Amino acid sequence: MMQGSIEHQETAQKAMEGVIHVIHLATCKETPSQIMDVAVKGLFWLLEAARTSDTFEQFILIDGDAGIGHFHYPHPVPVTKQQKHSAYAGCYALSKVLEEVMLEQYNLNGCCLCAPWIMEKDDFKYHLSFGEDVFGGPRWRDIVGAYEMDIKPIFSCTSSP
Repeated sequence: MMQGSIEHQETAQKAMEGVIHVIHLATCKETPSQIMDVAVKGLFWLLEAARTSDTFEQFILIDGDAGIGHFHYPHPVPVTKQQKHSAYAGCYALSKVLEEVMLEQYNLNGCCLCAPWIMEKDDFKYHLSFGEDVFGGPRWRDIVGAYEMDIKPIFSCTSSP
């Protein structure tokens, strides 16, 4: 076990020493000041280390579906990896496209598994928001229309001590 950021070549190389399989999930969502260093450059350093490794066998990139514009563009047929990239605006979706292309270009024994949505912190709350704070999902406020009334929950969850 080690600590560090894969944006640094030395960290990525050390992390890859003696590694046979890589399961890669690192990203930093909509953080423009870090996303290229961590998600793109970091993946580059890992792929470079894998390419020159004597022990490496398999690279698995756990990706999202942001690179194909989930919820942002209509998809009249089931979405598959054969669909061309159609990322929505923003650094996170762009990083997902770049990661997928980088993995393909390296032509290692690798695969990309797409999780439909990886929740972090309050993502779920913001994903379902009817307000301006919506992130990563449909702009429900625009689709359904802004309500001027007070909306009350139809149920509530409480926990007992």
